[in-house]
Amino acid sequence: MKLYSSLWNADDWATRGGLEKTDWSKAPFVASYKGFHIDGCDASANAKYCATHSRRWYPKVPPECKRNRDI
Repeated sequence: MKLYSSLWNADDWATRGGLEKTDWSKAPFVASYKGFHIDGCDASANAKYCATHSRRWYPKVPPECKRNRDI
């Protein structure tokens, strides 16, 4: 499983009023996530059961995540 994010130019509001500029020459950037949890469901599952808010979409933890605790 991979997670992709996007960066946007926030030089005017997220960098102490523009005092710290993003060095775009250092791209591509790498980020790490801690305490990130996500739920999902099998692609073959019925979509109406996938969109419920009353329970997790996919309560099973994949074996590789149990071993590595990646997520």
